[in-house]
Amino acid sequence: MINLGYAALGFTPSAQSYALAEQLVQRTSRLLAELGCSSPQADVYTALIAGLCAQQIANDPGGDRWTRHLEPLLELFLDHFPDPSEPR
Repeated sequence: MINLGYAALGFTPSAQSYALAEQLVQRTSRLLAELGCSSPQADVYTALIAGLCAQQIANDPGGDRWTRHLEPLLELFLDHFPDPSEPR
């Protein structure tokens, strides 16, 4: 599957839908920053979640083929970017 960031050629979301998406991105960025995530860490987080969602929607809508991997994927993310305030 190749996803270039659009669901249908020529599709333009409504202003209301786009505003909701922007609000979600801003809120997620703010929460990640509050948790101490750097910009590169937030980029990796976003790529993981977006990729998982894209695969789920494209290949198993209504199922859990991809979303069931969310917790292990987040554990890998947390292991790769440990909290600097916690002893290793």
